[in-house]
Amino acid sequence: MIGFLEGLKVTLKTAGRKPVTAEYPQPDKRQEVQPRYMGFPALTWDNQVNEPYCTGCMVCIRNCPTQCMSAQMKDNPQHAAGKSRRRKIIDEFEINLGRCILCGICVDVCNFDAIEMSHEHELSKYERNGNRVDLPQLLDMGRQYQQATGWQPKQPEKNSGVPPPPKAPSKKAEPIELVAVPREAVERRNAAIRQRAAEQAAAAEPPSDAPQSADSAKRGASQPTANPAEPPHGASQSADTTTQGASQPTANPAEPPHDASQSAETTPHGASQPTDTTPSADTTKPTTPTQSNNDTPQSERTQP
Repeated sequence: MIGFLEGLKVTLKTAGRKPVTAEYPQPDKRQEVQPRYMGFPALTWDNQVNEPYCTGCMVCIRNCPTQCMSAQMKDNPQHAAGKSRRRKIIDEFEINLGRCILCGICVDVCNFDAIEMSHEHELSKYERNGNRVDLPQLLDMGRQYQQATGWQPKQPEKNSGVPPPPKAPSKKAEPIELVAVPREAVERRNAAIRQRAAEQAAAAEPPSDAPQSADSAKRGASQPTANPAEPPHGASQSADTTTQGASQPTANPAEPPHDASQSAETTPHGASQPTDTTPSADTTKPTTPTQSNNDTPQSERTQP
């Protein structure tokens, strides 16, 4: 019984409270999304120069993982007129929201604060390609996002389209005033300059004898002096001659002269022929030939 009464108390307490459930089909009764919510991507608008921030650099298209974007750029006519800093501007931009996965990579890689993840999430269509959005629709989504959140560019100084102020004209140099100088003063000044130059030239020029003595000293130093340890040229020649003579072997005293050996060889030949018809006892004896130089022992011939 007590538990029944406690449950009835809670029911009666909540019966008089306002309903908290939002009716989704009715736009005026929907709940607002959080500021950090990431919906479909949208292009931002530069209100200072009345043109989009996007320059059509294609960075977001190249980095999109689903390749759901396509764009084309053109020359900015406001830049030619001097009203904008952007030389290029977006001409065509299309996103297939049916393929978009809401990853936010296009926002991270953009260098011009030109694309943001808006709060738009209710774009269901009955057609397959009905969820393709072009440049005007993307800019409209971006304006609504900027107004709802008070969006400001992350790098205003870099991405602002306001042209820089013109450069200030350079100041002209003040004219130089010419002062008349008397001719006598100019002549005195020129004479003093010439005199000073002559004194400097005289001080820089050495005496006439000094260069000659210096040249002779250099010339004498360049010639090599005789080495006291070396003998004169004639003495070296005589020493070479003596050495050459000493190198030739001397005659062997044991060997007879060349003429003597020749005569010794001819003597037995002459003795073998009889001088007269009378036989002698000497002719019957065998003659012993004289020992020539060739029969000398090798040891005796090689001795000096």
